[in-house]
Amino acid sequence: MAKNARSSSQYFDCNGKPFKPTLKPTPNFDVNADVEALCKSMRCWGTDEETIIKILGGRTSEERLQIVDLYKRKYGRELAHDLDGDLSGHFRDCAILLTEDPIYLMAKSLYYAMKGVGTNENTIIEIIVGCTNEEINKLKQSYISVLRDKGIKDPKRTLETDIRSETTGYFCKMLLQILKGDNPDPTPEQLQTIKQRGGDIMVNQNEVTRAVKQLVEALEKPKNSTSALLLSAFQHKNVWEIAAMEKEYKKTSGKSLIPAISEAVSGEFGALLMAMVEHAIDRPKFYSEALYHAMVGQGTHDFLLMRIDLLNIKETFDKDHKSLVEWIKGETSGYYEQLLLALLNAS
Repeated sequence: MAKNARSSSQYFDCNGKPFKPTLKPTPNFDVNADVEALCKSMRCWGTDEETIIKILGGRTSEERLQIVDLYKRKYGRELAHDLDGDLSGHFRDCAILLTEDPIYLMAKSLYYAMKGVGTNENTIIEIIVGCTNEEINKLKQSYISVLRDKGIKDPKRTLETDIRSETTGYFCKMLLQILKGDNPDPTPEQLQTIKQRGGDIMVNQNEVTRAVKQLVEALEKPKNSTSALLLSAFQHKNVWEIAAMEKEYKKTSGKSLIPAISEAVSGEFGALLMAMVEHAIDRPKFYSEALYHAMVGQGTHDFLLMRIDLLNIKETFDKDHKSLVEWIKGETSGYYEQLLLALLNAS
């Protein structure tokens, strides 16, 4: 399976302002030296956990993918297999997660969110809303790989069929629309323009104006057709258009879309729409809230922590809740704690 790093457009807001990563590219990165050090750390009597933490916790996801690839080619074994044999507990689980393709990791999270009794709608929303169009298409392919790895060989089973099976109503309809992956991502040239002059180049203003009229009709006087109008307003919109919808709606009605949606629509569909707006206008807050709810609900959530690598998210979490570093120190211990703190560049 091809290794997939996150899309480059993930690291800029809708106005082209770059986010701050917790982990920056390693100066003079030497993948061969890292691979040899990891192998040596697990080959001697005892295990050199500090070396494992320094390397896996101190490299960007792109660098870790290079390490995983070279380790397999050099030694004929998966790095995850060797980590599994030498480490234990949450530290082992976390280290293994760091060797996985980020898109595959999201697909695995979705699988577990829909496996068994009950469905974790928060995880579904956080992952699907947070993907670019390119990532959506890779996510669907990776989900099939997850199914195969779990021994599920039904050729008709896909991410879309599982979403249809596990969700209902307009929530299901909106998710399936996003999963069509038909909102073009910016080209490299457009991304450069966004960085310099903002995201207007990605906005179809006529579509935004039409959508805002539907939003006003749906939200100012909620009625039986409210959900259908909201679905129509939000479908086929990229993050720049949703941000423009928020701006124009606020100018028209005098309030933000998020509280307006909260008042008019309840349940998972309302939560999904609010997440789409939050992700478009304030991505660090979007991920900060996802992380907070995951940690409050189920303890430290490795799958989410592995994918949240922006310093802006940590700063937002610290401001809105409590120190993320102190939270991790209170909920974890030992090498596991050290690895999580290394990922936040806080060790």
